[in-house]
Amino acid sequence: MNGVSLLKCICDDTRFEILELLQKNKELCVNDFVEKLKKDQPLVSHHLKTLKKCGIVSQHQ
Repeated sequence: MNGVSLLKCICDDTRFEILELLQKNKELCVNDFVEKLKKDQPLVSHHLKTLKKCGIVSQHQ
C-alpha cells in the first residue's frame, strides 16, 4: 500500500477514532466500538471493513 492510499484510508474521523481506541485497547469487538464511539453498528462495521481492506486491522472470532 502506498502512502496516498494509507492516508485515504485513515483520514476519516471515525476510522481515526477506531485506530486511537485500538492503540489503547489492542482488541475490541464491534459492540465495544459502538458503545465508545456512540455510533450505529452498521457504520462502525463499514469503517472496520475499510480498515481491514487496507491491511491496517485484522479480525478474529
